[in-house]
Amino acid sequence: MRWILRQCHDLTAYWAVPLLCFLLPTRAGNAVMRFTCRRNWFYRTHVENALRNADGVVEIGHPREWAYRVRITRFLDAVDVWHGRFSSDRRLARSLLTVEGEWPGTPSVVMVGTHAGPGTLSLRRLASGGFVPRFIYRDMTNAQLKRAPFLHAYQAARIRYMRWVSRDRAIRVPGGRKQVAEAIGEPGHALVLLPDAPAQSRRGDRLDLFGFSLPIDARGLEEAVTRGAPCSFFSMYWDDAKGRRIMHIRPPRVFRGLEEALDAYNDFLVATLSHAPAQWHLWAIHAPVLRDRASQAASAD
Repeated sequence: MRWILRQCHDLTAYWAVPLLCFLLPTRAGNAVMRFTCRRNWFYRTHVENALRNADGVVEIGHPREWAYRVRITRFLDAVDVWHGRFSSDRRLARSLLTVEGEWPGTPSVVMVGTHAGPGTLSLRRLASGGFVPRFIYRDMTNAQLKRAPFLHAYQAARIRYMRWVSRDRAIRVPGGRKQVAEAIGEPGHALVLLPDAPAQSRRGDRLDLFGFSLPIDARGLEEAVTRGAPCSFFSMYWDDAKGRRIMHIRPPRVFRGLEEALDAYNDFLVATLSHAPAQWHLWAIHAPVLRDRASQAASAD
């Protein structure tokens, strides 16, 4: 019975209701989305994890409002798989997504983002800006196919969308290090990096967030810095008052070293999370990704 209930949830939360919101006019779709996400129907485990992991790190304020923000961010990504594949550039610009800032005027660029906000449509807007997005993704396994077939199918659909919008030039990891190096500086291409992914790196790369440490693997960013590639930071978040996704793009810059790039990215990530703290997807991971400095120092000893 638990397995059946899980499949009913996944079919509804990742397929049926997102598809309905895509098919409806934007205003009606947003109304359905808000109504659904105000209720504790979907993504309960993710919301519970997010509340637990964020508590004591950032100011939550009202837990019900925080839960709504967590829920709607995840829901939007499911809706936007449909928009990303089938909506026109005109509809995206008119009804769905506002771009703040100028697209980089360089022949190629490294776009450096975060795991915050509904980022699915960022690849479409990057493509409409004249670049071939070179997104890095981790290939799927069949580990959860029997346990959660509808969720597995949704995740596979997201990967197919990313490969489609990248003109089949998305980079699969592990094993894509050579492709990452080749993508940097290739005319008309934009390598997309999300350095805030938690990682167990022997190099000791880390970010400092709100007094806590986030271990990361910064090899992609280091490659960009070493090659002298222009890097443009970008963020995505959902503006509930406007009913639109907001993509903010910073002017490209060339960093003199990895430490300078990590410091700049650290400041950028803190600013992004301070603006929309509940929209960071990594709160929802079961094991907390942030470490307090005392425990990290003890483990190093």
